[in-house]
Amino acid sequence: MRFRVIDIETTGTAQSEVIEIAAVDVVGGSGGWVASRPRSRLFRPVGGISIHAMAIHHLSLRDLDESLGPPSWEALEAFVMAGPRPDVLVAHNAAFERRHMPPSLARRLPWLCTVQAARRVWPDAPGYANQVLRYWRGLDLDPAFASPAHRAGPDAFVTAHLLMDLIACDASLAATPARQEVALAA
Repeated sequence: MRFRVIDIETTGTAQSEVIEIAAVDVVGGSGGWVASRPRSRLFRPVGGISIHAMAIHHLSLRDLDESLGPPSWEALEAFVMAGPRPDVLVAHNAAFERRHMPPSLARRLPWLCTVQAARRVWPDAPGYANQVLRYWRGLDLDPAFASPAHRAGPDAFVTAHLLMDLIACDASLAATPARQEVALAA
């Protein structure tokens, strides 16, 4: 089973555009679950970036060179589907990520939402934000890959480790991808 955890950062404007996307694969085998290093890509939006979005992910138009090109459905799908084909797409807030993905991609694979899974598996958690769950669960992650928070690569890396922790607590999350989408993707 290959889960592909994705995370995006957007412009936060009325015509919200993806400005960064990242992916981390979580693959199961006889030795358990293993997460890959994050891979990411930046895009230069056609429109601007809201001040609120810049304050969260610390990306401004100065950081996004003209040569990056604007986000497109084709570029997003090519990034997500690069490498071995995933069985399931995963996001910490799958409803948000799905809204920013090409409709063909959003329908092609089942999705697992780690927020929804965490609410079911850990009902006593103090909150369900990615970083809240990371520290509450005591995940000791390499800062080279897990920081800074609110950038696509580190957030996907944290979500990948939350997914492995969720599977360790409830193995059914890895059993039936079709059921996961119905039960866990908001």
